[in-house]
Amino acid sequence: MLFLAILAVILGVAAQWARDNLPSSIPDFGVEVPKLPGGQG
Repeated sequence: MLFLAILAVILGVAAQWARDNLPSSIPDFGVEVPKLPGGQG
């Protein structure tokens, strides 16, 4: 389960980076990353 939590954090960071750095012409994935306990995600 820890692996899944880490993977979720990595995907969340990657999605946030993509929204901040990729051109806005690229559509959003439309996937809302759930917040993890401890304020991560």
